[in-house]
Amino acid sequence: MKRVSFVEVMTLLAILGILASIGIPLYRDHSVRGKVTSVVESLGPVTNAVAEFHLRTGRWPKDAAEAGIDGDTGLEYVETVAWSLNKTRLVLFTKNLGWSTVDGQELVLAAKLSKDGRRVTWDCRPSDSMRPLPLDMKYLPPDCRR
Repeated sequence: MKRVSFVEVMTLLAILGILASIGIPLYRDHSVRGKVTSVVESLGPVTNAVAEFHLRTGRWPKDAAEAGIDGDTGLEYVETVAWSLNKTRLVLFTKNLGWSTVDGQELVLAAKLSKDGRRVTWDCRPSDSMRPLPLDMKYLPPDCRR
């Protein structure tokens, strides 16, 4: 029966350490990106409420309540949703993304009106404010990184 030498065990541990140091951060980033993508995709009722308000009244709502948006969305990864009239955008504050340094950061969905005024589209991007910190670009869905 052949024994394993100390050098072989140490080599194996070094290889496992290198793989873990690469794999764990990649997994964490992928997990957070998936949760942010889920948030953007699940905001349909919120964005529809703002768009319907604008198409019905011809103006943007003054605040989230006027558009029929409750600040507590019930979404798992969204703490609050706020409407900014002067910038015609929704601001989301994240929570429970699985990594404390990205919780509480902002993601923005900006409303754009088509030229004919009949359609509202939404661009997602990190916030342009620094308090709280904007969500890092690497966590945004591909459509938001343009």
